[in-house]
Amino acid sequence: SVPATNLEIHGGTFQQVFGGGNGERGASFGADVNGNVNLKIYAGTITSVFGGSNANGTISGDMNVSIDAENGNTCGTEIVEIYGGGNQAAGKAGTITINNCDAVIDTLYGGAKAADVSNNIVLNLVKGQIGSAFGGNNVSGTISGTITVNVNLDDCASLDYVYGAGNKAPYTGSPIVNVNNGTVNKSVYGGGKG
Repeated sequence: SVPATNLEIHGGTFQQVFGGGNGERGASFGADVNGNVNLKIYAGTITSVFGGSNANGTISGDMNVSIDAENGNTCGTEIVEIYGGGNQAAGKAGTITINNCDAVIDTLYGGAKAADVSNNIVLNLVKGQIGSAFGGNNVSGTISGTITVNVNLDDCASLDYVYGAGNKAPYTGSPIVNVNNGTVNKSVYGGGKG
């Protein structure tokens, strides 16, 4: 375990990026982070970005994932999927902030890929070129907290679909979707995709 993590990506090509640790599935201990996770991406081509850990490992502090522009350079950020939580590691999900209007993101999840999430999820959609945004999880896992999706898009932003809950993963609560500003190109759903 480590006390905290601070990870910055300024370019390059990656399959996966994790704010937390790797861990071993089914182990009695994980690659825990006993504090905050700060993950900033300025540029790069990445398949999957996770605010949390991979197979095992809890995070006790706050989790922040941000996509930022560096020195006025807004180009060169392409991400297939971003998760506020982990891959298969149960735990928290963090805050996702997109501060780069030209960042191309296929899919954004407030929760995890296939793991339980133990806290509230707030997804703030302001910038970026985003295909689909889900408040919940992707494949599986339960969310014990609330989900709030805030859509307040800048003029430079592009967003196709908004879902209050998850993709294939169920959510037993009542997600809140607030559309305050901007153009959603296709559809807004209060629930999940199914």
